[in-house]
Amino acid sequence: MEHDEAQQRRAIERTVVTYCDAVDRGDIETVVGRFTVDAVVDYGPRTSATGREAIARLFGGLRTTATATSHRLTNLVVDLGDDAARATSYVTAWHALVEPAGEQLVIHGRYLDRLEQVDGDWLIAERRLEVHGSTAPVPFHPLPRR
Repeated sequence: MEHDEAQQRRAIERTVVTYCDAVDRGDIETVVGRFTVDAVVDYGPRTSATGREAIARLFGGLRTTATATSHRLTNLVVDLGDDAARATSYVTAWHALVEPAGEQLVIHGRYLDRLEQVDGDWLIAERRLEVHGSTAPVPFHPLPRR
């Protein structure tokens, strides 16, 4: 692997991990900054957004449903193109719910991302969450099975 390709992969990994860290810290500005201006986020039929303003509202709403979150990423695979890339990563997301108080929600799934290079930075242009399972019913996309 060429040095530049390795650097590009690390930059993409950093974008994906920075997103998770920012969500967990409640740093909506950094979350939104990891997406392109016209990004599309699709977490399910009732949880999608297009554009940074809508993404900010989506994640701002998370503060009203969870008092804390913790995202863990594994199995990150990056496929580089000339000015775009695809990344798949597996996520376990823990949520301390506001209602019912004291309840927890854990989601196991994967992110399917398309990233674009913007001013030398890799940003998420499209993100889809597919859920393998969860501790409670959630209105997200199920993982397609063969």
